[in-house]
Amino acid sequence: MWGRYGHGASAIRVGELQEDPLTRFMLRYDESKTGGELTDGKGTRIKMGKDSEPLRSGKGRALNVKVAQTCLTLHVSHQFTHFAATDGGKDHEDEMAEDRKYVPNPRVAYGVFEGPTRFGKRVPGDAQVKDPNGIGPCEEGEIRTAFGAGMWGGKLPSTWEVIDAEMYAILAYLRKMASARATRRRDGA
Repeated sequence: MWGRYGHGASAIRVGELQEDPLTRFMLRYDESKTGGELTDGKGTRIKMGKDSEPLRSGKGRALNVKVAQTCLTLHVSHQFTHFAATDGGKDHEDEMAEDRKYVPNPRVAYGVFEGPTRFGKRVPGDAQVKDPNGIGPCEEGEIRTAFGAGMWGGKLPSTWEVIDAEMYAILAYLRKMASARATRRRDGA
């Protein structure tokens, strides 16, 4: 996949990559990795931290290729239908946060990213997704909205440590999947 289109950020507008849940999940949007701001599906603003290893760096690109190869190999064997990346974090007590505000009590939170929702319009014969009218390129705002809609998370008790937040993120995602499965069973699907 990345050999044909480059790494996930350069492939963001390739329509066929949205058809498979894994390739859509693996798309990368630079704004979410460089300290930008997105809005989740519920309208909550999310300030993104800066990656310690930027996507376009040689080391970042090599890591993404290894992860993609491993995930794609597993996906071919198991045909996964859902994917998520989870994280947890804690601002340190008595330090300045990234937003330059003093943090008297640490803030602890978790986050889940399930990949972007579908965005853009597929036009027969054109590999790139287009704007809703099918004329020009898909706009940044639509991509930002799609990536934000794939994110969710929440605040946790300030006494929790980073590992607690990271484990809770995994638990929250598993609970969501179990609840969705129970709903499908109850509805007879």
